[in-house]
Formats: sequence, structure tokens, C-alpha cells
Amino acid sequence: MSPPTLWQMLSAQADHVVRGAMLLEAIAAPGANAARTSAEISDIEQAGDRVTHDIILSLQRHWIVPMERDQTHRLATALDDVLDRIEDAAGVVEAVGALDGDTSLAEVTSMIREMAVGLASALVTLGPRDRIRQVLDKCQAIHVELERTRREARVAQATAIRESVSADRSLRVGFVLRALAAVADAVGDGANVLSDVALAQL
Repeated sequence: MSPPTLWQMLSAQADHVVRGAMLLEAIAAPGANAARTSAEISDIEQAGDRVTHDIILSLQRHWIVPMERDQTHRLATALDDVLDRIEDAAGVVEAVGALDGDTSLAEVTSMIREMAVGLASALVTLGPRDRIRQVLDKCQAIHVELERTRREARVAQATAIRESVSADRSLRVGFVLRALAAVADAVGDGANVLSDVALAQL
């Protein structure tokens, strides 16, 4: 059996990102087992680390690659960064227990999942020059969703401050929102890298 190609490895990494984002969303569901879900996310992040390692190793071993080496490296690293931020956010949720079915936080995690799916979709669209416009449009849609996510996070924070019965809960929600914002920003950064890769193929 032949080893996976760079495209296959990048696609696998994008799949890890989507799976991680789906599990992060699951933590926000009522009755979620944060400890178990956080452990599953850690497993995915470790699998992603292995894929990133394999991509970098492949870049070192092969002279001919489907796109510029530095762009491939940047893209692999950007996807790995998303997984790292997802794992961080899951750890915060597990530590502070702030989500517990909170609808506004659930909305933020749902938006992050949509962004992750968009990033994976843009990545698999990348390839033929005639699809570059589609890639750029998908990356632009991710940035629109990023702004929506930031707005929703601000609303959730304000709501937590206004409606919380204790300052402690408001602080815990704030910790989780900051961690979720870091995930959203990492997905946005991944979209920026993907846009650069697409433009370089013109």
C-alpha cells in the first residue's frame, strides 16, 4: 500500500478539525459529559499532531510537491493550530464547567463548527485553477461567519453578566468565551492561509 499523498494528509487533517469542532459543539449540549468529550478531543488533537508530523516529513523527503513547500507547511501548521485551540477550549470547559446547556454558548460553538466545515470544504475544493474562485468565496464566507461569531460571543458575555445569579458564573462563561474566540480566530487564520495558497496558484 502506497503512503498517503500530501493532499490526502491535508484532507485528513481538515477532517480532524471538523470532528474536533463537532465534539466542541457537543460539550455545549445539555447533559454533556465534558470530561469524556474533552478526552476524545485530545485524542483527535494527537492524531492531528501525527498528521502534521507526517506532512513535514513528507516535505523533507520529496523534491516534487503539489504546491509550494512553505505554503504546504503554513497550511498544515494552521490546521494544527485550530486543533490546538479546540483542545484548549475543551480543557477550559472541562475545568470551569461553564457551558452546561447554555444556549448562547451553544450558538457560538455551532458557529465554530460551521466555520470548520467551511474550511474543510475550501481545502478539498483547492486544486484545479478553475476552482480557485470557489476556494476564495468559501474563505470569505468563513470570515463573515467569524465576525458573526465574535458578535455572538460579545452578546453571550453581556447576557452572562446581566443574567448571572453570581459573579462566579459570569467569570466562568467569560473564560469559556475567550477560549472559543481563540478557536474561531484560528479558523479565520486558516482561511487566510488557504486564500494565500489559492491565489499563488493563479
